[in-house]
Amino acid sequence: MSEVVTRYYLRTRVVDRPGVIGKMATSLGAHGISLTSIFQPKYEGEAESIGMAEIVWITHLVKEAQIQAALLALAELEEVVEISNMIRVEGD
Repeated sequence: MSEVVTRYYLRTRVVDRPGVIGKMATSLGAHGISLTSIFQPKYEGEAESIGMAEIVWITHLVKEAQIQAALLALAELEEVVEISNMIRVEGD
């Protein structure tokens, strides 16, 4: 399974402050992961009032082993509250 190559959809919940996306993208890049898109939807309600944000990441093709290592590293960042979803994206 660690050799499977596909794109990934990641949904994360983070502390909303400047530099978080850059720090996370740098961590992904350190694991050889290139991004095709990043999206930060409006996060409303209680989460917004306590300074939380949601960030959605879509990767280019990457090995499962690389994404798993990157997820461990992301989870160690103090700004990352939760990695909500990791979904393999097949096809175009």
